[in-house]
Amino acid sequence: MDLALIVVAIAGPAWIPIVIHPGWRQTVRRSGRLMLALGLFTASESVQLVFLFFVNSGLLTLDYSLKFAAVGIPCSVFALITSVIGGVRNSVGISISSLCGILAWLFLITLH
Repeated sequence: MDLALIVVAIAGPAWIPIVIHPGWRQTVRRSGRLMLALGLFTASESVQLVFLFFVNSGLLTLDYSLKFAAVGIPCSVFALITSVIGGVRNSVGISISSLCGILAWLFLITLH
């Protein structure tokens, strides 16, 4: 459960500006690249949360982390690349969250 809280905290830099500042939402909507980066990052974090739920439930062991990471890491990498291409000023939170998401995946891989 503690790892799930860390995964949710990793999403903070990407989602907090969108939730708090209404003008930021329109910026993301107007920029297809930022929307794509946010979607890819959210997909990666969702896969991480599903994996951690299965591990905490005892349905899977940490040995399956590499199979889940095979989906999650490319999503995070593409989110990072797309957010940097989309504009540095508007994508700092998504870039930070994507980088931390990659590090979290690598941590989960090394745990098994």
